[in-house]
Amino acid sequence: MIKHIIIIAGLGLSAVAVHAQASNFKRVAEQFYAKGDYYSAAHYYEKYLSGKTPSHSGYNAYVVQKQGATLINTSDLGGLDGNLLYKMGDCYYNLNDYIHAEQWYKLLLKKDSASFPMARYYYGICLRANGNYNIAQHELARFIQENAAGEQYNKKAQQEIDNCAFIQQQLTNGPTGIKIERLNNNINKEGANYAASWLNSNTLAFTSTRAEGYSNALYSAAFNNGGFGKVEKINVAAPRNTHLGTPTFTPDGSKMFFTGWILKNGKKLSAIYMSERSGDRWSEPVLIDGKLSEQSFNSRQPQVTPDGKYLLFASDRSDGIGGFDIWSATLDAKGMPEKITNLGPAINTTGDEEAPFYHGGSQSLVFASNGRTGMGGFDLYSSNGYFNGSWTVALNLGYPVNSEKDDIYFVGRGKGLLEDAIISSDRASLCCLELFSVHKNYNQVFTGVVLDCDTKQPLEGAIVTAKDPRGNEIATIKTQAGGRYTIQTDAGLALQISGRQDEYNDGLLTAYPSKGDTVYAQELCLAKKPDPFKNKTEVTYQIVFELKTEIAKESYPYLDLIASYLKANPTVVLEIDVHTDGLGSVKSNEFLSKGRANACAEYLINSGVSPNQLLPRGFGECCPIEKETTPDGKDIPAAREKNRRVVFKMINNGTPVNNGIPINGTQTTN
Repeated sequence: MIKHIIIIAGLGLSAVAVHAQASNFKRVAEQFYAKGDYYSAAHYYEKYLSGKTPSHSGYNAYVVQKQGATLINTSDLGGLDGNLLYKMGDCYYNLNDYIHAEQWYKLLLKKDSASFPMARYYYGICLRANGNYNIAQHELARFIQENAAGEQYNKKAQQEIDNCAFIQQQLTNGPTGIKIERLNNNINKEGANYAASWLNSNTLAFTSTRAEGYSNALYSAAFNNGGFGKVEKINVAAPRNTHLGTPTFTPDGSKMFFTGWILKNGKKLSAIYMSERSGDRWSEPVLIDGKLSEQSFNSRQPQVTPDGKYLLFASDRSDGIGGFDIWSATLDAKGMPEKITNLGPAINTTGDEEAPFYHGGSQSLVFASNGRTGMGGFDLYSSNGYFNGSWTVALNLGYPVNSEKDDIYFVGRGKGLLEDAIISSDRASLCCLELFSVHKNYNQVFTGVVLDCDTKQPLEGAIVTAKDPRGNEIATIKTQAGGRYTIQTDAGLALQISGRQDEYNDGLLTAYPSKGDTVYAQELCLAKKPDPFKNKTEVTYQIVFELKTEIAKESYPYLDLIASYLKANPTVVLEIDVHTDGLGSVKSNEFLSKGRANACAEYLINSGVSPNQLLPRGFGECCPIEKETTPDGKDIPAAREKNRRVVFKMINNGTPVNNGIPINGTQTTN
């Protein structure tokens, strides 16, 4: 969000000061540049370069304009200072005006590429953003060869090279049936318009820097008869010198979360605020302090999930994976954030992941990232999963949802992910994000039911995954009441549909398209996993170990059965008794058996078993089943093998284990 918005107000240079220093445009430009006001800096740099007297009648340094300045004739600028040329390119680069930035970087590289090695990197990015993919790849490859600025920039340059290849593949083979339209000028007025959210079924809220505000503020517009009506400012007070953005609402519309940010020492500092609705007014914003907002990190771009149970947001917390990550916070009964969780490496990279949104219809998390191969800048990605479980590998939403520019802030309200969505993109602007509608015709629906193979009872909550014939994942969802599921796809696709649930073996079927719009897939039945105890309370198994306490892979299936049984029977406590043979000392055998008991317990915990259900014990060489030597002292290998055993004992009293493996699963006391 903050990367794309030009913050001009409150930088300490009044219009009077600008007039007073008009005779020295370069000095004024340098002051604007130092404060991060790249639009004003570029304006006065160009006035200095052209030698023209600025006319203030049509220029307002405190309003974001949609059109960049016309590049002055550069044919006579060969004698200019390279540092000035670099700053000109830097100004336009930071304004996301890659057309003008490209030309200034090109001029600089012709003049003095050695003194400004990073210019070629930024030049390559501009070329990619402007559609010159082959030249961009060449310039970026040359940058990698000559770079002395560090390996991190080589990695970024290589990602941009990969982006160029991905773009060309997308433009050639990209998906069809997706319609992208810029919202009308009533919404996309001058300045930036971005980060939309539905307040209710017919009211769209969004962020804007339109002229009457001069800074980022919250607006809304009614949606009627396929169009948006009058835009009105949302009646919420902004904290002093604070910009507001990215509104999101609880399902009942009673609470609004949003980002507030300020400029301090040239840096943008952001936090999340909450306001409550009373009639047509909103209460004084309250900073969500403590876990979400601290001086040591930034939090921004909140988004409430459709069920109102979670608040998603982006933050550069120190305990993240890198840059800005996507996090979730549970919301309590009063709608306030509680437990915070990082969504993990399937979602987050060492780059920036921002602007999360959870689409309930497809059970998909959509977010923006610049840390993956994509079409350039920020791209939109989706992943299926659940906040109390794992997430699938994130997939690029592809062209035309993504472009060579920045695409961010997804919000959707259709049954299909792209059926009725709005995104923010600067694809049609030199400087600023604008709002675009996304519509895709989902003209094929697969519907089916998941059952227990033996009882034929429907399995609600089973996880269903659908893949196309190439193995690309289409959706991962949970079955609803009656074990039913519905998956929307493009017409003509066959799907590989798999189902899984605890206590059951996975099931798989292939569903083929039909002439109608709806495909009724055959029943997908799941067979129950066998009972490892078979109506007993004690079983003995030869768990195979490698490297003394490392469990061999061949023993995983049996332990998986044990895990499934324990998760299905949470009141059962399992005692894990490990015995060794008589080789070695008594002390070493006792130590070995305890290590193996712990290994079994930790495997089960990692499989989802509660630590309170486990009581691992090591008995060493105690209690052999058979004698390990003959009367004359010869070794009996078969007997030793039987004595090396694990005994699983069920304790059905449901009493939590206090002397077993602790919650962190790191040690055991007996």
